[in-house]
Amino acid sequence: MLKPTFTSTWPRSLSRRCILQCVAAAIVTIFGPPPASATSVFSRFITVEPSIAAPISALTGPSGTTTLRDFAGRFVLVHFWATWCAPCITELPSLEALQRRQSEKDFVILAVSTDRADTARVERFTRELGLERVRIYHDRLGLTSNAFNVRSLPSSFLVNPDGRLVGRLDHAADWTSGEAAAFLDSWIDRYERSARETGSR
Repeated sequence: MLKPTFTSTWPRSLSRRCILQCVAAAIVTIFGPPPASATSVFSRFITVEPSIAAPISALTGPSGTTTLRDFAGRFVLVHFWATWCAPCITELPSLEALQRRQSEKDFVILAVSTDRADTARVERFTRELGLERVRIYHDRLGLTSNAFNVRSLPSSFLVNPDGRLVGRLDHAADWTSGEAAAFLDSWIDRYERSARETGSR
């Protein structure tokens, strides 16, 4: 008896980047986009009062080697993620869009992968996801995530221009939303107002 044959209709030319984008779109369709309203996400930002010195452990990865000292004078968003984390996959493109809108002279995003896989795999994943402006680092041994006391993924930490950790957000967010812009502007305004009052600037 003849056995039926099956021919794949999957386009051979379809790139991994396109596949990842399709996966991200499917995740959004099933679970919805990263929440963006102030009541659902940015109100969950945990403020560190008073602020504390941010960990300065060395970061290495596709974007080279650095520490937070290299970004003195700028706001830094240290974002922890992983390739297996579905909310991370939907959130990363919005971080890329945010960095494209923000001047690196004032604001820098450090995306730190916590994957145990090799760095080449992390680099390939971010390249296929279309990340070009966000700085990519790899915390394979977990030293930096432990220093920041990361409890869940994704998790973002805001560091002010003085290198002080002002708070954390342990949830995915849409960083292209108006609520995100208002959130960041409020911290920038708070820092500039404090600097004027102390006469440090």
